[in-house]
Amino acid sequence: VHPLHVESVAWVAERKDVLSTFFWLLTMGAYALYSERPGIKRYLPVFFLYALGLMAKPMLVTLPFVLLLLDYWPLKRVTRWPSLILEKTPLLALSAASSALTFLAQAKSVGNFEQVTPGIRVANAVTGYATYIWKMLWPQKLAVLYPFPQEGLPTWKPVASAILLIAVSFLAYSLRRKRPYLAVGWLWFLGTLVPVIGLVQVGTQSAADRYTYVPLIGLFLAIVWTVPTLFKARDIAPTLGILAILPLAAMTWVQVGYWRDSVSLFNHTLKCTSGNYVIENSLGLALAREARFDEAIAHHKASLEIAPDYPQAHNNLGILLGSQGKLDEALFHFKKALEAEPDQAIMHFNVAMILQHKGKLDEAISEYRKCIQYNPNNANAYYNLGRALENQGKPGDAAKCYRSALQIDPAHEQAAKALERLGGK
Repeated sequence: VHPLHVESVAWVAERKDVLSTFFWLLTMGAYALYSERPGIKRYLPVFFLYALGLMAKPMLVTLPFVLLLLDYWPLKRVTRWPSLILEKTPLLALSAASSALTFLAQAKSVGNFEQVTPGIRVANAVTGYATYIWKMLWPQKLAVLYPFPQEGLPTWKPVASAILLIAVSFLAYSLRRKRPYLAVGWLWFLGTLVPVIGLVQVGTQSAADRYTYVPLIGLFLAIVWTVPTLFKARDIAPTLGILAILPLAAMTWVQVGYWRDSVSLFNHTLKCTSGNYVIENSLGLALAREARFDEAIAHHKASLEIAPDYPQAHNNLGILLGSQGKLDEALFHFKKALEAEPDQAIMHFNVAMILQHKGKLDEAISEYRKCIQYNPNNANAYYNLGRALENQGKPGDAAKCYRSALQIDPAHEQAAKALERLGGK
């Protein structure tokens, strides 16, 4: 019922958070049974459930380390640390394999150190920990994407955040014997956020609500075990729990409402953030789908005011301007998009279409060939290339392009008719 967790449930692409956490909890349950009477038959379910969880989402790579925390408390198996670490080896091997595969799969999305320097990453990571704690306690202005500040983080934020983390860590360490759940919950929170805290930057976000889905369990654990110790009357703890859950549930209900459609979600995000060029562009796309073209153009332009070289906004703006017959403006934005991402097939295709419409066939043919080079499965590129070649008086070359289009898409009626018109040459 916590508002921070709405994103994991309402966004269908992030249901993997729910699924992977389901297997996380099953793995913990299986491990608890194994710890009572260790043996290979009881270990196999732990291994199998953990593998399923990793296949749902690689976020679970930290689970073996959490199991070591649980060995400390509440399982109290700390008398044999070497053997405890050794028994986690098969799970750690799964973690390593999953991490390697994930890094390879997301290699193109991983930001380099020129885009986001190591210093900025560390500052953002430290600030992120404190931000997630604050949002847990005061979940306001929750957005689907929090951009990196264009002007950078003010120095006081990472400094204050570092002081907070050090203070809480010292407190948890000092009370580790008397209240071990504080250390376990705190280290759970710190450790499970490591894969997504931004040290390895993927995408353009500085933080994300969905990243707290598992880590906050650690803080909740520490809170739930601490609260009853603060009151002599133990029955007050459930009452406090209800008083906390009711307002959280109400805020969650409101937060879910923003996810009713893309326009609502992105408008809310722009109210909660600043300098959010990605969402300005996304809102433009959503408005274009509703045929609100003037509003869409305004948001694409707003995106480019924040990030003048953002290729997606240039490309989307070019499409809308082209549909309005503003071919020169559209061509300008398509070429700006290509300057930023010269290996994007769709952008070469868009440039080629404008050039072809303007009668610049040689340039259009060159762009279509580049489009096909980067995406050999684009049937429309082959068809349009065929049209350009046919207009140049090259029916044989055109026919080859039409055949290629039909091989990719046998239902491509225009290519079929063009080939028939050429007599199947």
